[in-house]
Amino acid sequence: MSAPIDLARMRRHFSRQACHYNRYAQVQKIVARHLLEEVIPESALEPGQRILDVGAGTGLLSDLIRQRWSDARLHLSDIAHGMCRELARRFETSSLVGADAQLLPFASGSFRVVACSSVYQWVNDLQEAFSESYRVLEPGGIFAFALYGEDTLMELRASHRAAAQASGDAPSHSQDFPCVQTVRCAMEAAGFHIELLRRRYETEYHPGVRELLRALKKIGAQITMSRTIVSRRESRRPMTSSMSGDDA
Repeated sequence: MSAPIDLARMRRHFSRQACHYNRYAQVQKIVARHLLEEVIPESALEPGQRILDVGAGTGLLSDLIRQRWSDARLHLSDIAHGMCRELARRFETSSLVGADAQLLPFASGSFRVVACSSVYQWVNDLQEAFSESYRVLEPGGIFAFALYGEDTLMELRASHRAAAQASGDAPSHSQDFPCVQTVRCAMEAAGFHIELLRRRYETEYHPGVRELLRALKKIGAQITMSRTIVSRRESRRPMTSSMSGDDA
């Protein structure tokens, strides 16, 4: 089991790398596109209705939302100040707040759609984060998200464990990613009716471990390692889901 995520440290990491993020976040771009094209129906929003992008980062998903629903009222949130500065520069007409996904500063029933891409693996309490999205969603609204599942960085983590075992050291804390059942249980506990829950692999190749770790650092996703390891491939396993809030 992974140690709790240090949110202050995470916020600093993502803030510092906001200027580099789009260059290195290739998998995140693919995930955002799949989320919008395959999970959120075009009929989800009518002109003037409100949509929230939770953990919007530099706006990868928000860009796609704005292209599809130019008349929708787009609201953005992110926990990292550096990401918020980037969003403010790129989305001057959209509402923007700095916020934790587990404590959204919006009134209940505020949004027709709540969307989130590549964020929920960074929360300490998945059910609490889902419950917040449920709270701010209109009755009958759509909650759609993608997160990185249990096989994310599996080669890297397996190599790290093997290196620690061979050296006789205790493995340093590394992040675990949620399995499908954990996600399902958290959604149901939050009150959602699940319409779609599926997983897919996206694989990104790197010449070596140094390049992989550098790419992770450049998007703010640092992982602490205690020994040199030999994996040459990074797999990220995104899970996408679409839920409806129960009608009141």
